[in-house]
Amino acid sequence: IGQGDYDTLFFRSSFDFYFTVDKRFAHNNFERETHQVGIFEFHARAFIAMPFDDRFNAVFDAIRAACDDCRVEAIRVDNLVDVDNIWYAIVREIGDCDFVIADFSGDKYHDVPNPNVVTEAAHARAHGKPIILVSQHPEHMYFDWRTQHAVRYTFAASSLMAMRESLVRKIRGCLRLLEKEAEA
Repeated sequence: IGQGDYDTLFFRSSFDFYFTVDKRFAHNNFERETHQVGIFEFHARAFIAMPFDDRFNAVFDAIRAACDDCRVEAIRVDNLVDVDNIWYAIVREIGDCDFVIADFSGDKYHDVPNPNVVTEAAHARAHGKPIILVSQHPEHMYFDWRTQHAVRYTFAASSLMAMRESLVRKIRGCLRLLEKEAEA
């Protein structure tokens, strides 16, 4: 990397990971970036919209593992550094991502999806981003969201592993869709 007719930029973050932006991939004015973080080379970015509650840390770990399996960078807004305005950061990250994974589970009340997650998913939907849904209680999702399949899970380790496997299939399908759109 770093030779030939494309630009490669290397820089170090405050976390001592190396990031690479590889601009070799250009299809009909669509530029695909490749990010390398540590030992992973990412070919896409997913914005993760989910409740911020310690109970959901294992859920995020399973989502991130599924993304890693597919070489997709999982971006969660609370993991960003130097965020002055949280809403602008969310809008920016949704705009920069390739697709969104949204967890419509309730955090305060199990039968009410987290309203921040719903707002972020609606913003992504309005901007035409593909959305993969997960939820502990899909039957409690709002009517217009229930038209889309959601991966059901519980906090049990076996359920989180099954969710991860389902997400890998959905992420790969999403990546194929994005690739076809880029070629068109």
